[in-house]
Amino acid sequence: MKQELLRDIRKEMRIAAGAQKLYLVTKDRQTKAQVKELRNISERKVKALFSSLHKLNVQLAQREAENSPDAVLETTRDTDVNFPAPEITAPEVQVISDPASDSSQVSILH
Repeated sequence: MKQELLRDIRKEMRIAAGAQKLYLVTKDRQTKAQVKELRNISERKVKALFSSLHKLNVQLAQREAENSPDAVLETTRDTDVNFPAPEITAPEVQVISDPASDSSQVSILH
């Protein structure tokens, strides 16, 4: 569904862009009015499609939130089930205690 919406949005945007170009080069007043109306209709369709896409994204985000591990964690907290906390350890640091003995091993950082 999302891919269809994106495809339709791209299509309508191309139509609106083409109508805009045609509007700019048209000299005849009647044709210009028709092209302007076509452009306006296409722009309204693009706005409606973007609105539909936004609603779909909101629905997908809500479904993901319902199915996420955080949601499971919240429900397990309500049932008084305690999981062990992960052990946090300090990062390993390698210390070099011997200074470089000759100048070929020394690099200067700028």
